Amino acid sequence: MGIVRQMVEQKDPPPAVKAALEGLDEAINGAVPPVWIEPMTNRGGYCAWDGGAEGEIRIADTLAGTRFDPDSASRPHHIRGTIIHEYAHRLVGPCDTSTGHNGAFLAMHLTLSFRANNLDRDDEWPDWQSVSLYDMHDHRDDPLVSMPQALAWAWSIAQELAPTASTAEACAAIIKTRWTKYVDAQERRVERIEQQKVQQKQASVDSEDEKRTHRLDKLYLFAFGLVGYAAAILVAARH
Repeated sequence: MGIVRQMVEQKDPPPAVKAALEGLDEAINGAVPPVWIEPMTNRGGYCAWDGGAEGEIRIADTLAGTRFDPDSASRPHHIRGTIIHEYAHRLVGPCDTSTGHNGAFLAMHLTLSFRANNLDRDDEWPDWQSVSLYDMHDHRDDPLVSMPQALAWAWSIAQELAPTASTAEACAAIIKTRWTKYVDAQERRVERIEQQKVQQKQASVDSEDEKRTHRLDKLYLFAFGLVGYAAAILVAARH
């Protein structure tokens, strides 16, 4: 279990945080980094990438219940969802890289969330329901992979990996490799579509040129025939 620390010295972590982390490492077959609790006003948590050995996952004091509603029965569930979200970032890469909130991150988040369902707890809803459109918002305007495509891909991969004995780190490596191949395939697909459009456009131009040539041929034949007919009439009139 990750070591829980607070910015303000306290002997024991808040009960909700302790409950959220209890058994989580074993359930997801991973090692949740140390968790810090700090004052935040605009987010529930984040994954710190300062290169330090501690404080890799930081959650808001309000979420942890150190200031408001510490006895809420649903608080451990929300805390665990935030920790899983940030741990997924830790596994696949920071938000300022190509693995922010894309299909790879979503697959990692879902894999961990599916595994967290193995926890012995009294929650009324599974952890994967904490996954939202925010977890794949990089694809909102993505010309290669749409949000529905990212969701379908990530769901399929997570369903495959979650039941396996692979560690969370091993799953992350598999996900990143497959995601790279998937994006490459989508790029090739787009290139093929563009090539097909160019070919279809050229075929349409060639077809119009052929029709135009055919019409001109018929016009020339008609003109030659008309000249021949007129010549025949002139010859007949002289005789």
